[in-house]
Amino acid sequence: MSSLALLALLGVASAAKVCTNVTVPVYINARQAIFDVPTFESNFDAVKFSLDFTNIGMNYTDVVTKGFENFQGLYNISAKYCKPQGDKKANPTVQVLTHGIGFDKSYWDLSYNNYNYSYIDVAVAAGYHTVSIDRFGIGNSSHADPLKVQAPSEVSALHEITSMLRNGTFPSVSHKFGKVVHGKRFGSIEGFLVKLTSFSRTLLRLPSELSLDRSLPWFF
Repeated sequence: MSSLALLALLGVASAAKVCTNVTVPVYINARQAIFDVPTFESNFDAVKFSLDFTNIGMNYTDVVTKGFENFQGLYNISAKYCKPQGDKKANPTVQVLTHGIGFDKSYWDLSYNNYNYSYIDVAVAAGYHTVSIDRFGIGNSSHADPLKVQAPSEVSALHEITSMLRNGTFPSVSHKFGKVVHGKRFGSIEGFLVKLTSFSRTLLRLPSELSLDRSLPWFF
């Protein structure tokens, strides 16, 4: 039985969740590409960029990469921390929920149909704590030059959040988490990179059960 199916069964006995919206200051330090992409002057330029970027027969990233640089700075990540009401576990597990491309953190806790599609409701009912975030450059998190908002900088921010959860310095949370689980299709990739760079013995990763389904759009 998959992890999500098990959570769905456990979620039948729904537990009330207590959530807090927090702003998390993170210091981003990432080595990433310098892209030479001209400013769009017309709709034609935008269309050409889209065609080049999605051209399966061309590595457009390699074409526009002109070198590398260290991207550094203090930025804010918008997050939502949820836990079961009345939870008193000494060492709970927290799921760090990173949305896919084209979404924000509301993906995980949709209010539609009385939260019938809320993943957080199901996870909390199963006893987990959750931290859903707007990735760097998206939603209520800090925005920057779009060409600077790359996967390495997002992974750096995710690493900082993971560190805070492990060492007890995450805003509004007064204890440490022994287990940190990362999940989502695109978010699983970033979580895996965090695992490779640190926490190799203690960080767990929860891949989306859809991660190998190539019939779904890549931005999920």
